[in-house]
Amino acid sequence: MRDEILDLLRELAAIDSVNPDLVPGAAGEGEVAAHIVGWAERAGLDVVVQDVEPGRPNVIVTASGSGGGRSLMLNAHIDVVGVEGYAAPFQPVTEPSRISGRGVLDTKVGVATALVLARHALGRGLRGDVVVAAVVDEECGSKGTDALVASGLATAAAIVLEPTELTIVHAHRGWAWGRITVHGHAAHGSRPDLGFDAIVHAAPVLTGLAALQARLTTLPHPVVGAASIHAGLIRGGTEMSTYPARCEIDIERRNIPGEDASTLTGELTELTRLIDPRVRTEVTATFGRAPLMISVDEPVVQALVGAGPGLPIGASAFWTDAAILAEAGIPSVVFGPGGGGIHETEEWLDLESFDVFHRVLWQAVRSFCE
Repeated sequence: MRDEILDLLRELAAIDSVNPDLVPGAAGEGEVAAHIVGWAERAGLDVVVQDVEPGRPNVIVTASGSGGGRSLMLNAHIDVVGVEGYAAPFQPVTEPSRISGRGVLDTKVGVATALVLARHALGRGLRGDVVVAAVVDEECGSKGTDALVASGLATAAAIVLEPTELTIVHAHRGWAWGRITVHGHAAHGSRPDLGFDAIVHAAPVLTGLAALQARLTTLPHPVVGAASIHAGLIRGGTEMSTYPARCEIDIERRNIPGEDASTLTGELTELTRLIDPRVRTEVTATFGRAPLMISVDEPVVQALVGAGPGLPIGASAFWTDAAILAEAGIPSVVFGPGGGGIHETEEWLDLESFDVFHRVLWQAVRSFCE
């Protein structure tokens, strides 16, 4: 099984699938999706292609069980981030302890492992279905997993195959984006009597953000740690000799379980009260995703625990599509191998970690779906 997975991983990693929402004009996921379709059909698996956007399909591959068992989704994304500065991103290199190349860890190793495990599940007497969801766009808007949920695809549980350094992740923070807009009045730079500087009057928001961040660090969640907040972007003014009529501060908040996008909206509204009351302000919620929090007693978590005794259980620092699935009623856990260089200019998969990962995942699949 090991060599079969690694052969498929090298094939997938040799295909450019940079997300075009991150890099305009990039290749997208179409070619790698077609490769998965061909491989799965040759393996005798059931294949459904789900068009998310033109040229950007999810591929849903199923190893049907004999009936009466629990179905399990193995979810991994096929898009990768950009490759600026990466010398040979789609020429995977195999060394004794690692394989390097864009996407090998994040998350084409998950796709390859899930597909080979699904093929091995055929004829093994499992009662439940093993469903592989190879999804698009996780690196940007998660349109792929959103489309899965919208289509009505449901399984008893899911394992999202992100690189977790072999930690069984049952929780992570969510996030919300919002904007504070401060309105001033444009005038010539020589006329302070007419101008009203939106940038200057936005300054209390920034000092207020620092105070709020300090307070959040004192209120940690017992599993995922503390919420956080920061200014991501600030825009204002049109030219040097004009008083700026508008200043926008885009703010990100990392939410802990029990919080949602309305938490940020309330905090931004409080921050605007630090501004001179003569100044007109607006608060806008722009986008967000829920945190993940499932019980360690969930059968899918326990399947991994039983398959990998001694592996750590905890939270991840990063957000994953598992939160979308859990919010849709599919208990979801995150699990994957280790390595390094994610979103950097040399990404690599640690093969010792991979050996543990694929063995544990296979045992967990068998235990859950038997």
